[in-house]
Amino acid sequence: MIPISLTIQGIYSYQQKQTINFEPLTNAGIFGIFGSVGSGKSTILEAISFALYGETERLHKRDDRAYNMMNLQSKEIFIDFIFKTGAGEQEYRYVVKGKRNSRNFDKVTTLDRTAYKKTNGDWQPVEVDSTADILQLSYENFRRTIIIPQGKFQEFLELTDTERTRMMKELFHLQKFELSENVSRLEQKANEQRIRLEERIQQTGVVTAAEISVKENELNRLREQLKSYQQVITEKKTAEQLFSHLKRQFQRIAEQREVLHLLQQQEPEMTALEQRINKFEFCMLHFKPLFDRRNEIQQEAAKQKVVLDQQMQLLQETRQALDAKEKQYPEVKQAFENRLQLKEKSAELQKIIQWNQLQQDRKVISGRMEKGMVFLQETEQDIAALQQQQDTLTEKIKEQKNNLPDLMVISAISNWFVQKNALLSAMQNTMQEVNTVKEKLIQLSAKRKAVFTPALRKLIPEVNVDEPGILVNQLKPALESSEQLLQNTEYELQRLLLQQELEEHATNLKPGEPCPLCGALDHPQILSASHVKSEVKKIRTAKETFQKNNALLSKAIQEMEMMENSEAALSEQLKDLQQRQEREEKALKEHNAKFIWTTYNKEDEKAINKLFVQVTAEQKSIKETESQLDEKEKQKKAKETIRENGRATLDDLKAKLSGHHAQIDLLKGQLVVLRPEDYESADTAILEEEIKHLTTAFASAEKNYQSLDQQLQQLRKATGELTGTISSGQNAYQRSVTLMTEVQDKLQLLSQESGIKEAELLELLATNLNIDRSKNSLRIFQQQVHTAKQMLEESEREAAGKTYDEEAHQQLADEIAANVVIVEEQQQQKADLSAVVKQEKQNLEQRTLLTQELNQVLLRAADIATLKNLFKASGFVNYVSAVHLQQLCNAANERFYKLTQQKLRLEVSESNNFLVRDFMNNGQLRSVKTLSGGQKFQAALSLALALADSIQIHSKSKQNFFFLDEGFGSLDNESLGMVFETLRSLRKENRIVGIISHVKEMQQEIDTCVHIVNEEETGSRIEANW
Repeated sequence: MIPISLTIQGIYSYQQKQTINFEPLTNAGIFGIFGSVGSGKSTILEAISFALYGETERLHKRDDRAYNMMNLQSKEIFIDFIFKTGAGEQEYRYVVKGKRNSRNFDKVTTLDRTAYKKTNGDWQPVEVDSTADILQLSYENFRRTIIIPQGKFQEFLELTDTERTRMMKELFHLQKFELSENVSRLEQKANEQRIRLEERIQQTGVVTAAEISVKENELNRLREQLKSYQQVITEKKTAEQLFSHLKRQFQRIAEQREVLHLLQQQEPEMTALEQRINKFEFCMLHFKPLFDRRNEIQQEAAKQKVVLDQQMQLLQETRQALDAKEKQYPEVKQAFENRLQLKEKSAELQKIIQWNQLQQDRKVISGRMEKGMVFLQETEQDIAALQQQQDTLTEKIKEQKNNLPDLMVISAISNWFVQKNALLSAMQNTMQEVNTVKEKLIQLSAKRKAVFTPALRKLIPEVNVDEPGILVNQLKPALESSEQLLQNTEYELQRLLLQQELEEHATNLKPGEPCPLCGALDHPQILSASHVKSEVKKIRTAKETFQKNNALLSKAIQEMEMMENSEAALSEQLKDLQQRQEREEKALKEHNAKFIWTTYNKEDEKAINKLFVQVTAEQKSIKETESQLDEKEKQKKAKETIRENGRATLDDLKAKLSGHHAQIDLLKGQLVVLRPEDYESADTAILEEEIKHLTTAFASAEKNYQSLDQQLQQLRKATGELTGTISSGQNAYQRSVTLMTEVQDKLQLLSQESGIKEAELLELLATNLNIDRSKNSLRIFQQQVHTAKQMLEESEREAAGKTYDEEAHQQLADEIAANVVIVEEQQQQKADLSAVVKQEKQNLEQRTLLTQELNQVLLRAADIATLKNLFKASGFVNYVSAVHLQQLCNAANERFYKLTQQKLRLEVSESNNFLVRDFMNNGQLRSVKTLSGGQKFQAALSLALALADSIQIHSKSKQNFFFLDEGFGSLDNESLGMVFETLRSLRKENRIVGIISHVKEMQQEIDTCVHIVNEEETGSRIEANW
């Protein structure tokens, strides 16, 4: 990831919109972001982190982050970050916006994050939470490798092995090597397949081909026997079918005779039903319409009689009510005509109430005006006193400022002394470092002489100890000579041992027996080597001596070479320190020349400090006096505001009093019936109650009159309408009675003619006979009788001359049944045996296939078990992670070994922890926690650069960079010097590294930078310097 630009506003100490153009900074390679403590340097990194991931180092979501991140003098927060990443340098843009609630200062809306991707010159929106995929880094790893917050630079170096492995896993996407779960699933699948196959093999049972062949022969025998029985059954069934046909014929004749007999028994009942149907149809045709008409007229006449009685009763009640209302009418009308007098009295009582209220208000206003005039006089006196106090304080401030020295000059001189002291301190530190390096050189010389022991002097008598290069050159030939002597001694020792072994064989030789070496039977000259044992002893002693000499010379050469490297590194460091001394002396001389204030002594810093303290105290006194003056001004303005409000209130009261006088006179002139003086002491509640009574009486008089008049009209109208209705009802009732008489006469005449009495007719009609269903039943009966006679005649004609032997039929049926049972048993035996043979053939074939498949599964299970052991407990991931970590360590050592002048090297332990190999102490290993501050910075920086290179290669980016927010204020001068040397070495490489610091010496080392200045009025401001 390479930043392009960052715009921020309203975040932490940044009030106004500020923009950083990163292109000049990244082009420089090493750049800085400098400023004093609290100026807002780290805010730049927090803004980038929050824009990308929605997370910050200082605040979490539960910390009310939106409110606490926003500047207290700002109404909105804004972040706009543009960067490029990947092999194609794709540009992305992240924007953050938020506003403060205009009504509630403490409420800040949730910060809205959006992301965009540049496509064909336009910004297209993308998912804001896709940062981890875009950068291929989680937030935790982003702040370990790209933007390293303050105090977190050495975190990767000091992580535990588990956390470091997890980080490597995420950075290099090692999840793809986490195969233990996949192997476990394969193992489970293989075990399930094995168990399933074993169960299926067990289910097939144990059977042989010979056993199946025996069962197939038995099956063929059953088939032949079954065929013979089935032929006999077929012949007997043909004869049995003829018996069955005759039996059915004679049974059918008997059944048909029985049916005809039952039908003949129902003939009297059907004859009576036919007569009843004819009589019912006659009644329905002639009598039922007259009965229905008579009932209809009776019901209508009864209804008319009920209604007529009700109307007669209502007419009587209406006439009584009309007489009562006509008696009330004269009294109600008189009250209605006198109602206006009540209304006039009520209105004048209301005016009297207003007149009394205005009189009371006038007295209250007069009292308030008197108090207001007294209060205004007191306020005028207070204002005059405050003005006099203001004049006194103004004169005092003027006098103090006239006596105040020039603060700008005092501050400039004080800053000059601060810079001078810093230069002197740096010179003193450099001098201490020079002395330290010289002391180390002296110690190395003494150590070199101590290495050259008396034992070593015996091997090289003539040697110059003060010249380490010459000494090593003299030791190496001595070592080579000693090694050659050792090699010659070993050859001689091998020769003597061979002779000694031959002597043992020669001692065991006997005449006539074959030699074990050559096979000869004669041994004329037997080897004699009595002197060999003493020679072997001497040679072994010499070998031990040469081995000790070689070890002594090798150790001396190794120590001398290490001391030579250390001495060269110290000499180079001494040269750099002496050059730094010259630069510091030159800077001090130039700084002394900048002291231009002739009225002050540049050697007397205490006088300047004392004067600065005096000026500060006087300024504080002036500020206190000015605060008092401001307080008096506030008090005076408050009093003036009170005075103006009092005058306005007094004017309002005067206007109200004048208005009250006018209203009192107007009301008094409007009264005609009543006098206000008669009611001056009357209670308002009593007057209001009387008004209410008069109003109610007025409304009742009008309402009662209107209601009574309306009721009279309604009653008169109702009386007329009821009289007409009753007359019409009486006429209709009389017509119904006449019709009833006519219908009854017709019924009597028809009954006499037909000879059927009315009671019999009513009983017949009440039966509600279903004519259609009865006729249908009669027709079906007649058809059944006719059909039964025909079927019986036909069956008797077919059976003529035939006989049926039931005993012979039964005997034949028993024989067939016995043969069927035998056939069924044999068929069942055949089916069972056939199924067994078929199943056993299938089982045998399936068992063979399953056994082959099981053997394959067992082989696969063995392979999976091997893989499981390899991938168990993330073993393969840890192995790959360890490989990456070792590669990272090797890459870091290319820088770290040079930075430490070949004294130190990083190594990875078996538990993936970092260790340091110290070549100043015989190459022993020790913990990274024992490194000094500068050495630890060098180690952390080397790892960070190596990690950045790895990420760059992994993400296929053309370039990469990282930000380092490290104050360096806690480092001593020696450690700080190491940091400077390290940063100078980075300039030679094509690196992009951003350094954030408040250390002034750091600013002198890095030319391309931006300065952050925090001003009290406008907040933090960014100033470019390139």
